[in-house]
Formats: sequence, C-alpha cells, structure tokens
Amino acid sequence: ELARLPDSLAEVVGLSEGFVRGLAQELAGMRHVFLLGYGPSYIAALEASLKLKETSGIHAEAYSIREFRHGPISLLDKDVACVFIIPPEPGDCLEVFEGVGAEAEASGSHATVISHKGLDVEADLVLPGTAHAFATAVEVVPFQLLAYYTALEKSLDPDRPRRLRKVVQ
Repeated sequence: ELARLPDSLAEVVGLSEGFVRGLAQELAGMRHVFLLGYGPSYIAALEASLKLKETSGIHAEAYSIREFRHGPISLLDKDVACVFIIPPEPGDCLEVFEGVGAEAEASGSHATVISHKGLDVEADLVLPGTAHAFATAVEVVPFQLLAYYTALEKSLDPDRPRRLRKVVQ
C-alpha cells in the first residue's frame, strides 16, 4: 500500500480539483466552516481547519463528529458550512454522520460530504480506496487545494497569509 500512495495522491488531485474550485466559491462567502471527522479523519479535519484559517481568513473549526452534537451544532444556519469527512472505516459513527448531516440541511447550512470508495453513503466527493493507515494522507489533499482556491476567491495570496510567521520564537 505504501508504494501505491503517490499514485493515490495524484489520483485525488485529479478527482478533487474541479469539485474543490466550486466549493471554494461557496465557502468564500461563509461566516464559519465546521470540518467534522472521526478517528483518523478528525486529523484531516484539524489540518483542513488550520489551512482555511491561515490562507482564507475564514473561521474554521474541526470537531470529532460525536463532539459536535454537544454544543457547536446549535450554531448551524445558512451562513455556516459543514464539511463531513467520513473515514474509510466509520464503524457505528456512520449513523451519527447521517444524523448531523440531516440537522445541517434542516438548518439551511451548506453540507458537503467527502467519503471513501467502497462506503455506502451519498457523497459529494469520493476518494480512492486506500489502506486505513494512509487515509489521512489522502484526505488532506482536497483541503490543501480548497484552502488555496478559497484564498484566491477572496483575492488573498495563499502563499503569504496575513500575520503568519514561518518560525515560531
């Protein structure tokens, strides 16, 4: 599986580029973005929220899907986007993702689902089948592109984020 990872990453770039450009147009006007994952996909959500904050100046927060139900879910409305990152092995959390997704749609929030090949879920972007150990590496690629294109939509330079220092002292 490790030997195939570079090919999987290249495939993800090809699969996600057009989708991500469209999503960037929508997110550029959002007040808040919640990135929701579970297990290793929560790590991808953390990276995605950081990249969106740094490059686009959008308030983005990552939560584990179970944690989101206890407070943050009350913030959902038409000016808030939710991006669901469903891991390749969601276990019993698939029902939680579906429930929160239904609540997001009912609130008028913009909901986007990113999933993996082989899962029986309706997704906006389906990532190629990858070993569970490498899922996070595949999941972060669309979000790096998303941060880049969202910054461009907001007329920001993604290579020069505001007040960001390369070295922490």
